[in-house]
Amino acid sequence: MRRIQRLLLRVAIVVVGLISRIIPIFAQTAPDPPVPGRILRFDSRLDWLLPKEAVVETVVAGRTWVEGPVWDRKTGSLLFSDVPANVVLRWSEAEGVTVALERSGYTGAAPFPGREPGSNGLGFTPDGRLSLSEHGDRRVTRLEPDGRKTVLADRYLGKRLNSPNDHVWTEAGDLLFTDPPFGLPGTYEDPGKELP
Repeated sequence: MRRIQRLLLRVAIVVVGLISRIIPIFAQTAPDPPVPGRILRFDSRLDWLLPKEAVVETVVAGRTWVEGPVWDRKTGSLLFSDVPANVVLRWSEAEGVTVALERSGYTGAAPFPGREPGSNGLGFTPDGRLSLSEHGDRRVTRLEPDGRKTVLADRYLGKRLNSPNDHVWTEAGDLLFTDPPFGLPGTYEDPGKELP
């Protein structure tokens, strides 16, 4: 019996010794967080636009969905729309994510009846002002230095736009935008839809 006890004690000492060596190994080699993606280069012309050392990073998580990213050269930050939350967010290396603009796409007093009240696509006018494709208010606007919005487009041939989604400014200063019905509460079948 004593022999079995001594054998069990030796086994226990060996097991404890092994565990004490294994636990630090696991603690030191915790898995890296998942990589959100990678850059595949099929054409060397991409190198002109994107440095070879560029990597994909996650700068914000936990949002239902975000759209319309645009880089703000003046502040060195990334702006993007949180469409369901009706805000434009700003990400910077120094501050992380902050709210840059509330009521970004719907300014009505009543609760918005659909899923997509906020701004979607963002851009910068040729003179550097933020422009917004606004689903809820069914328009494209420009943000003025005092915080007011100037409506750039809200009708075509006298009919209300559906829900401007994305836009781009040409070098000549022309505004091009898409206008699908995705932001309308009833999308394609919405009774307020005025344009095909």
